[in-house]
Amino acid sequence: MESKNGRTDAEVRSALREIFGRENSRIARKGEVRVRRRGPDGEDQGWYVLGFMRTDQLERKLWREDGSLNRRLAEAMQTSVSGGAVSEVLHSVR
Repeated sequence: MESKNGRTDAEVRSALREIFGRENSRIARKGEVRVRRRGPDGEDQGWYVLGFMRTDQLERKLWREDGSLNRRLAEAMQTSVSGGAVSEVLHSVR
């Protein structure tokens, strides 16, 4: 199935694996996309809801306007315990 922007579910899954790794991303049955956050010391901070399948918001987080993957998102989520760096990365790609 495709989103409004034409990304297929397979493309989204592939992007999640490439950005976060297979063990750090999950798609729930109802389309909720979760990624695992880790603190600066590698400590597991738990699962974070990144968005929902087939939504423009999720696609804007995963891909930049030029179509390339937003690899800085995973880096920001792993180094930011407060999530401030995540907001900064998300706003910088729009």
